[in-house]
Amino acid sequence: MNMKKAIALVLVLTATIGFSQEEQKLQEEKKWTFGAGVNFIDNTSTGGDGYLNTSQWNILPCVSTFGVERDFSNGFSADARLSLNEFEAENMQNGTVITRDVTYVAFDAAARYTFDQHLFDAEWFDATAVAGAGLFWVDGQNNQSGNVGMAFDFWFQPALGLRLQTLGKFAFEEETLGNNHLQHSLEFIVKF
Repeated sequence: MNMKKAIALVLVLTATIGFSQEEQKLQEEKKWTFGAGVNFIDNTSTGGDGYLNTSQWNILPCVSTFGVERDFSNGFSADARLSLNEFEAENMQNGTVITRDVTYVAFDAAARYTFDQHLFDAEWFDATAVAGAGLFWVDGQNNQSGNVGMAFDFWFQPALGLRLQTLGKFAFEEETLGNNHLQHSLEFIVKF
């Protein structure tokens, strides 16, 4: 190998390592995450065996959930999200059937803790515990909830990924149509 090729090889390796470290540094500096996607609500109240009966889930066939998240340090973050949906008359709602479709709107705020780094080191995956509170309206009737859940982020690129999240929403007012329910979401997420 002549001297020119050796110098060129050293320059390419140095640049590659430098760009890789710079990309990792930029990823760590990105503190905000924005997400948009769809949400599915299970409001059947049928107990253990009915939770995976997707034919009874409520869904709007469009982008219906939006979220913004701020990363802090040591795996902690906070987020806020807005969700729109519709409780469908043909689906079971709280163990009964309703006579017409009704609108669902929710605003949720939560603390998040990403814990997968304690289990294994994978830059393409994040597992997060979620806990917070929410306000929601079903057919114009408001309610509040305590929320707990899990989220799994799959990163295709350092700043572009897909989030699967499930929240259990436990309503403060139990005598309403949209009391306790599960809300699942599938979102595209972008860090900036």
